[in-house]
Amino acid sequence: MKKSLFVSLIFLIFLNLSGCKSTNTQQSSSAGLKNIIVVTDDNFQEEVLESEKPVLVDFWAPWCSPCKIIAPHIESIAEEYRNCLKVAKLNVDYNRKTQRQYRANAIPLLVFFKDGQPVDMIRGAVSKMEIERSVRKLCQGG
Repeated sequence: MKKSLFVSLIFLIFLNLSGCKSTNTQQSSSAGLKNIIVVTDDNFQEEVLESEKPVLVDFWAPWCSPCKIIAPHIESIAEEYRNCLKVAKLNVDYNRKTQRQYRANAIPLLVFFKDGQPVDMIRGAVSKMEIERSVRKLCQGG
């Protein structure tokens, strides 16, 4: 019994260290996140630029450590501000057209849109408080 548990544990560690994961990281890494939508080159116009609500777009990639650091902040903000703000994630590895258009060469990059126009931008791993400052300004119409 102990030996089979040990072998299973070693196997799981091996899978984790070898990077075995879902082949569709664009969807799987963001799937199941409450109040966050996945945007792509194909739906960016409709979901972001034509949105009636202001939109926070998180330009990210699954290999990006700073992106992982701010991910809980983004999830929390999506929940807390769901009535006034749409939150979207765009995987730069799969959406090069939009990445180039918004010069998301260094990630994470948070771009805040209102009426289809970028109105604010935050680069790098920052505190939740700093992100919220921009969100409040956007939600209050400031």
